[in-house]
Amino acid sequence: MKLVGVCVAFIAILWMPLMARQADFNLVTDIGTSARMISLGRIEGFDTSAASIFENPAALSYVGESSISLFRTTLVNEFHYNNMAIAIETPVGKLGFGYMENVTYDLYETIAVTGNHMPNDKKEIVAVGTFDYKSQVYKLAYQWDVLDDLFMGMTYSFYQVAFETERGQGANLDFGLMYHRPNYRLSFLLKHLVPGAQIVYDSGTREYLPLMGMVSGAYQFRPDVEGYFQYKARYQNKSEGRGVYHLGAYGIRYNPDYVPYLSFMIGYRDDLILDDIRSNISLGIELSFYGFRAHYAYEKADVPGFNNKSYFSIAINY
Repeated sequence: MKLVGVCVAFIAILWMPLMARQADFNLVTDIGTSARMISLGRIEGFDTSAASIFENPAALSYVGESSISLFRTTLVNEFHYNNMAIAIETPVGKLGFGYMENVTYDLYETIAVTGNHMPNDKKEIVAVGTFDYKSQVYKLAYQWDVLDDLFMGMTYSFYQVAFETERGQGANLDFGLMYHRPNYRLSFLLKHLVPGAQIVYDSGTREYLPLMGMVSGAYQFRPDVEGYFQYKARYQNKSEGRGVYHLGAYGIRYNPDYVPYLSFMIGYRDDLILDDIRSNISLGIELSFYGFRAHYAYEKADVPGFNNKSYFSIAINY
């Protein structure tokens, strides 16, 4: 954890003169990248399918000759999240490509008008039309083996966003390491490590891609029980200026001997909701056989009054 904190602090020093009080881009991947990952408290770095492209690219080392993953969910009947990823083995390492989007249709375009029936010149909000919103990210990843138990990966991420007449785009890099031992695994990840990278809009508005550092671990307590933890440092705007948010997560995966094709998962995590850190619990189940895996995750809504959330994903390894 100290290593990640030092790395984030060092890169944050490079970012500081570039990012004074600028807005941060809302990442489409914050919702989660697979139902399995969400079940375990959104802990990143231990997916054994192509979905690891969205997390730690070094985890592509667990992919065999090829893999494909698909993820889909709809939240509050408005926000449609979809992703897909493919990964293949080559003579020089693993290559992967991933795409994720958040699409929302028929959002209201409004204006404020003053009417004769409005007292004291107060304004009324009137809908004058609708528009769609789309946020997308394309990821290209490469993973190679450094040693028998140490793996490295890099990801290039290209972001696009469109709504009304606005168009924006930007790019950055992720770097990851995986260390694998018989009873435990460690994941180290830096996301958006290029200082000052921005989403630039046609209107001239700019939003920064937040720097994130993560250290995660998985420990095999018993043949049928594995525990996970994660510490995340996220450097972005706070109410009093730019700073680091410290977020934790824990998860447990239980794969009973008497039903080897089923696994049950539970996760606890800290989430960053606007400028507030909130905790949440998630539950999940995995069905796995002959290289095919299907996942379902369930968690409470972050905002009271909204429906609780369900997620589905599948992955196929060859």
